[in-house]
Amino acid sequence: MITEKRKWITYTYFNRNPEFLLNKVHLFSPVKKNIEGMHRIPFPTMILDIQKENFLDAWSKSTRYKVNRAEKEGLVIERVITQLPEILNLFQKTAEVKKLRGYTIDDFHSKPWIDCSAVYADDKILAGHVWILDPDEKRCLLFVNA
Repeated sequence: MITEKRKWITYTYFNRNPEFLLNKVHLFSPVKKNIEGMHRIPFPTMILDIQKENFLDAWSKSTRYKVNRAEKEGLVIERVITQLPEILNLFQKTAEVKKLRGYTIDDFHSKPWIDCSAVYADDKILAGHVWILDPDEKRCLLFVNA
């Protein structure tokens, strides 16, 4: 479980045993447990065992085709935390259109358990993602999709 403590409230991610406290919020609890005053919202996830050599075989033909096509077209995927400013800048355009607050670098100083991935074509960013990683749970969750 990932726990993020703020001045007045504590956030938990991937909490398997949520409890009701007024100063605690469980953002992505996989537990099917009703807590009075809180609403459980399901979210889609894909669990992959990447230690198996043939884990890609579980993907649909359509998904495998799209990945292969992207590679042939010269798209490059990079996973480096230093891409965060570029990804947030890309997301800011979406946030403005959808009238969302967006994110700044300061929003991520208290989140050492994130990772970034970005798709490039000719050194220009096309898409970027910020992931919440929980090695104990062996899960990750898409947090920002730009």
